[in-house]
Amino acid sequence: MVNSNDSSAVKTGSLYAVLAYLGWGFFPIYWKFLKHIPYLEILCHRVVWSFVFYTGVLFYQKRKFFVYKPPGFALTRNLILGSILLMTNWLMYIYAVNSNQIVESSLGYFINPLVNIALGVFFLNERLSTYQKVATVLAVIGVGTITFAQGQIPWIALFLAVSFSLYGLIKKINPVTSLNSNQFESVVMLPFALIFLLTHAPQWINADNRNISIFLLVISGVVTGLPLIFFALAAQRVPYYLMGFFQFLAPSIQFLTGVLIYDEPLTPLQLKGFFFIWAAGLLLILQGWWNSKKAKHAANN
Repeated sequence: MVNSNDSSAVKTGSLYAVLAYLGWGFFPIYWKFLKHIPYLEILCHRVVWSFVFYTGVLFYQKRKFFVYKPPGFALTRNLILGSILLMTNWLMYIYAVNSNQIVESSLGYFINPLVNIALGVFFLNERLSTYQKVATVLAVIGVGTITFAQGQIPWIALFLAVSFSLYGLIKKINPVTSLNSNQFESVVMLPFALIFLLTHAPQWINADNRNISIFLLVISGVVTGLPLIFFALAAQRVPYYLMGFFQFLAPSIQFLTGVLIYDEPLTPLQLKGFFFIWAAGLLLILQGWWNSKKAKHAANN
């Protein structure tokens, strides 16, 4: 692992982090080009081409064909559960984007760090700091404000946040290298994806834009996998608090994409709710910066 205090490593890591979160931030525009294709069909293509991408990268690294097999029943079971959580998260996100709910989907990833904190408390017996307690209260106020403004619970946002946080929890307590676990997650769903694609004739194949659609489906593996590789490279080089800052880049881009490019409605009251959530995120970033500063000071004394 590269020393995160090395300024050149931090600069390089920051570039990787920006590339990762820019990729995730502009996801909605990519999926919008495929809105004429059923959600489940898009998901199945994403599974197949993600497997191809991960396997290709592993082949390049190991100079041989390699498919990761988890050692032991417990790890296999947990990674299968993680795969199910990830695939349902993917499906919900594609649905949200192509049903004109990008703003609500961005809310899910804004509150994701707060759900991570809650899971840490309940499953890992972690204790909340003062910053985290205040951030949690602000986030609850924000979600409550948005719920009141919409007249309904933002179930898409909550589903995205909870499913991805549970997926992250599984990854945390079952440490497997990123490429291996990502390939295995696609392997788990690969038979179902292939069966679906082979038994369902695409209704859009005779459309004028079929060549573009086929190209975009094929590169969905690269679009999915490349940001994850960039993220892994960034995490090795960038201090934790700085990664917290970058974490809010993707949903911010998604939020602006929904409002400015696709003209999704945003009432003043909804915007106030987002301000509470942004304030919660800022507190978490400040806490990470302060903890990093204290740790560096202690190491120098």
